[in-house]
Amino acid sequence: MNSRVRRTEALRLETDPSGGFLVLGVTGDMDHVGSAALAERSLSELERHGQGPWRVVLDLGRVEFLDSSGLGAIAGLWKRVVRGGGHLVVARPPRLAEIMLRRTGLDRYIPVGISMDAARRLLAEGVRPEIRAAAG
Repeated sequence: MNSRVRRTEALRLETDPSGGFLVLGVTGDMDHVGSAALAERSLSELERHGQGPWRVVLDLGRVEFLDSSGLGAIAGLWKRVVRGGGHLVVARPPRLAEIMLRRTGLDRYIPVGISMDAARRLLAEGVRPEIRAAAG
């Protein structure tokens, strides 16, 4: 019997606080293991960068896998950022992640940029007030 086992890679989070934005670059799998790590590490990074309001770009360009727990981690990060008076934008999501954000309706609350430049432009434009209220 030939079975395939998916190896869960360690999730890495790189930060780049440049240009008035905090870029959180994610590498690896956003499954139940990686998503828990992302939630913990991203909140730690927010705290390291003061009380907010934060302008955060979550770069998913090197994410290899994303499931519902990954979406939950993204939603949790968005809530924390918005409650602190800030904005979160997802950048460079893999095609499957983009589809999942759209089908779940999260893209109505979390803007998605197909590139880093697009994400930065979205952050510069800000977020509509009714979206901010939904995070409360």
